Amino acid sequence: MTIEQNLAEMLEKKLKDGTVEKAIEERLTKCVSECVEDMFRWSGDAKKLIEEKLKETMIPAIEKHSFSEYTVKLDSVLTELVKTTALQDNKNILSNFQELMSDVSAEITLSDIFKKWMDYVSENVKTDGLDIDYDDGVSYDCVEVTMEVEDIEDRSKYAPSKVVVRFECEHDPDMNFQFEMYKYDFMNGYEIQNYAIANINSIKNLTSIQILLLQLSRNSTKIKIDTYQDENEVRPTAEPEASFS
Repeated sequence: MTIEQNLAEMLEKKLKDGTVEKAIEERLTKCVSECVEDMFRWSGDAKKLIEEKLKETMIPAIEKHSFSEYTVKLDSVLTELVKTTALQDNKNILSNFQELMSDVSAEITLSDIFKKWMDYVSENVKTDGLDIDYDDGVSYDCVEVTMEVEDIEDRSKYAPSKVVVRFECEHDPDMNFQFEMYKYDFMNGYEIQNYAIANINSIKNLTSIQILLLQLSRNSTKIKIDTYQDENEVRPTAEPEASFS
């Protein structure tokens, strides 16, 4: 077996035996360093050649390794945390974390994002002041929602194209939402601009539409602007108490 194969085999074992879960950088660096020091203690030109071969072997091995399994393990840790406490905040953190780590498509249309926001409005819009519709069962009247895309001018020579997207609900301004997107000429679609959370504690308070944008931003999902304006009606999911007096 060649030196390259030996090194690759040792590295792969260290990536799978649980070392990474404790401290990827610290433990892996320490173990590999100790192995190298034990196996190659001479100095000079030979040492330099071995160092070059080590780099050639280790870097591709690390690049090819998938760390997705550790996301699953972290999810398991958070699940156990929730089982040992009744705090609602912890449950919200777990639920939102699971959503953030779920897969999203590589491409999406702006209309699709608008529809998901309308679902959010339907579930969360205030019903104060809304009339009740008795024509087909008992429900609140719909609220009007709009979408608008506005170009952002930037005189910089190499600046990307930028737009700001606004979702608005006149009945309940708390539902209003906006975000920015950018696109260079070589890109197949727009991407979310600078959308992130402040810290881990922010996860528990994220809304479904915020989680969606964080997913799209993390995944560098390409967004196609299929319409620059849209308007629609959204019926609240909350059900009023019927009164026929």
